[in-house]
Amino acid sequence: MTITVVGAESNTQSETLTHTVSVPAGTADGDTMISFSMWVDDDHLTPTGTGPSAFTEIDGQVETVGSDNTTWIARREASSEPASYQFTGNGVTSNDNGGTLIVTFRGVDTTDVLDFTYATANHYISSQNDTTPTSQPITTNNDGAMIVICCAVNGDVTSVPTAPVNYDTQISVDEGFARVFACVTQILDNSGTETPGAFGLPGAPSNIDCSLYILALKRAVPAGGVIGRGIGRGIGRGIG
Repeated sequence: MTITVVGAESNTQSETLTHTVSVPAGTADGDTMISFSMWVDDDHLTPTGTGPSAFTEIDGQVETVGSDNTTWIARREASSEPASYQFTGNGVTSNDNGGTLIVTFRGVDTTDVLDFTYATANHYISSQNDTTPTSQPITTNNDGAMIVICCAVNGDVTSVPTAPVNYDTQISVDEGFARVFACVTQILDNSGTETPGAFGLPGAPSNIDCSLYILALKRAVPAGGVIGRGIGRGIGRGIG
């Protein structure tokens, strides 16, 4: 089974702390939803509790160098989904700007969603004064994993981020207040280490700040199937 993208939705807000995001159309029970939020202000914010309890936090980070911001990334296995979810920044004041996106994936192993072991030091990066934000490498365990990179940019940005080479943009949003964010993906046919290229930020000045998370979603195994290059391909050749 190949992982596919069902759809994506977003919501951006000015001077409010809550983002109400629609569940992507076509989302069905058993699909995997990834949410990515950012809040930006002059305050030192906290990522704790920045999303609905229906979502399982993967990571949340606060940056106080450059543009203060909070980012939060989480996942959920879809089940009897409501029309929308509210993402509220804990401790965020009413004059904050920001946004949240949700992307729905199908064909993910719901018992073991991530095809790697997440660690902030290895899979999150924050950079200042960087017009070519680049994620860290990631090593997958199984063939057919989908790499997911979420990028948030703060500063006088004039256009949305362009995807690294070989990546597909699933959603790219101009928040309207000098902040943009995006989610891009790529399927890796073979397990191993993927080293992504840089995002592009056309027309952006040098003094912008970026936060990036990189994930790998594990492909679901069909009934009676095998993930793995040697065994799966050997059986297929023998039968054929």
